[in-house]
Order: sequence, then structure tokens, then C-alpha cells
Amino acid sequence: MADSCFMELVKKRKSERNYDSKLGISDNSIELMVEAARLAPSASNRQPWHFIAVKDDIVHRQICTKALGGIVANKFASNAPVIFVLCTETGFSAVKAGEIVKRIPYHLIDAGIAGEHLVLQAAELGIGTCWIGWFKESRIKEILKIPKGIKVVSLITAGYPKSEIAESLRTGAEKPYKKGEASGKGYQGKKRKTLSSILHWDKW
Repeated sequence: MADSCFMELVKKRKSERNYDSKLGISDNSIELMVEAARLAPSASNRQPWHFIAVKDDIVHRQICTKALGGIVANKFASNAPVIFVLCTETGFSAVKAGEIVKRIPYHLIDAGIAGEHLVLQAAELGIGTCWIGWFKESRIKEILKIPKGIKVVSLITAGYPKSEIAESLRTGAEKPYKKGEASGKGYQGKKRKTLSSILHWDKW
């Protein structure tokens, strides 16, 4: 049986650590990746996620030199044109009450689902990604001016892979994305937050 388009996409997606640092990612593609995350499901449709897309050279360097390192160096992040900082709201709500009762971190599950939507959309565009779970949260919050009540869940590096395959993947890979598509509606009529309310550029 031949693989479906989705299964082909899942197989194509892998943790990429070798990026072409000279080939940037367009804002158009960044918005499309976060749009895919925006449409993810969440507990009670709370949509607790936020994505900070770090492209600015100075901010990018600060994250790599001050917030990464230690036992797990993650030096490859310095070559990634974009670093997504995946955050989640932790304030009190009905979902938070449920987390306390059930001892299940729903907001982290929600963020993970949204993040996976993002990396799969990236793979379709020929963009490589890698999740980073080892970082200094306090440093990142300081650098990016992230307010209280917001938790940094993960970093996701993104860039075009340095490989022969990457050339064919990125040829015509980018799809036009119209801002008008980022409406408040998601699949099956579910209300969704606007793209501009969850996507931040370089700082909060």
C-alpha cells in the first residue's frame, strides 16, 4: 500500500541540526508555520500557546550564548536562521483547576500538539526543525521580556537543511500565505485566537 501524503510528510520530518545559515526563512513561511499551530486543538479550547519567532541577530546571539549551553550545548542553534520560543499561559482557569485535580499538565500537552503542527508544516515547506528542551528559562524570559504567568516550554530551531535533498525540497516549496486566511475560525467552526495574538517577533 502506498503511503498517504500525510504519512510521507511524517516520514520526511526529522530533527535537523545542520542548517544553511545563509538562507533565511521568509516572514511568509513563519506565519504559515504558526498558522498551522494556531489551528491545533487544546483543552477546553483554551489555546494557551504563544510563539516568539527570533530572527534578529542580536537577540538570536543572546539566546545562543546566554540561555543555551551547559551539559547539553546545542551549539547547532547558532546556525539556525530562526529560533521559535514556544510558551504557554499558566494563569488560573477552569483548565488549570482540572490540572490540579487530575494532576495532568494540560497546558503542556496543548503546547506540544501546537508545536508539532508547526514542525510538520515546516517539513512540508522543506524547512528543517529541531526541538530543544535543555535551556535556561530565566535567561530566555529576561532576554525576550516574557511576562510573569508565561512558561517557556521549548525552543524549536528552524532553517533549510544543508544537504543535497534540501535543494530539491526548497525548490518551489514556499506557498503563498494570505493574512486574510488567519481568521478567528478554525476547523469545524471552532473559535481560534488570531495569529497576531500568539505570534511575537524577536521579543514579547
